[in-house]
Amino acid sequence: MTERIQKALAQAGVGSRRQVELWIREGRLSVNGEKAMPGTRVGPGDRLSLDGRPVRMQLTSSPQTVAYHRPQKNAPRSGEAAGMEMPAQLASISRQRWVAISPLPPGDGGLELLTTDGNLSYALTRRFSELHMEFALRLLGDPRLDQLERMKAGTVDEGPALRIASLELEGGEGANRWFRLSAQGVGGRDVRRLCEAAGLKLNRLIRVALGPVKMDRHLSRGRTLALEPLQIEELYALAGLSVPESQSAPPAGRSGGKRRGQPGGKPRRATRKAGSTGSRNARR
Repeated sequence: MTERIQKALAQAGVGSRRQVELWIREGRLSVNGEKAMPGTRVGPGDRLSLDGRPVRMQLTSSPQTVAYHRPQKNAPRSGEAAGMEMPAQLASISRQRWVAISPLPPGDGGLELLTTDGNLSYALTRRFSELHMEFALRLLGDPRLDQLERMKAGTVDEGPALRIASLELEGGEGANRWFRLSAQGVGGRDVRRLCEAAGLKLNRLIRVALGPVKMDRHLSRGRTLALEPLQIEELYALAGLSVPESQSAPPAGRSGGKRRGQPGGKPRRATRKAGSTGSRNARR
């Protein structure tokens, strides 16, 4: 089975179709020692190279997309690299390149969508302003009404107002209060700016929904979970793309470390359902 080179490399996560087309125009991409042309078809036995270096990929692998509960870690210090930490089990089951859809900023945790379909990641990145987001926020103290109203209005010191759909109190004890913020086209850095502009101290930020995917209550930190077919269809529809003929589902796994409260014990087995959200579990 062969595919057009633009589609094959995009689905393998090597680069978007537009990027591959640019490489072809610049003469940087070769197939079996010959310069690639737009529409060149490639298969498992072909040798691909970019700038003279082999392109390692599995053309026979179907694209994969999973939900990942990224653990919250301290942001890297000045001068340190902030590369995305890849769950170990994903690297072990596929030689394809995994990329994050709307990656979380360094230091934040919560729901991350990882895919081997570079075309999907590229298209959704371009449509970031259309993506629905939900965050669990832990604020220090008891916010005043005017501070909450400013957050609901999406008011920041510079630039246009953020598109905030709702801000709801979810409880809390002692000096902290938990809120759930729903917005469109808003990232973690935007939420931090919003809290700062309102004079509020944000001491924890967890993303619990991205597009049609919400954090599953059984998805523990450091684990992955294959998406439901309907969620995959909705993601590709948001991206303006057709769903690939098949998407293989890697098993849920763990990237290392022990769950809080279960030293040395077995991690809870993840279910295949990835629809309902649970802020309480996301905050563990």
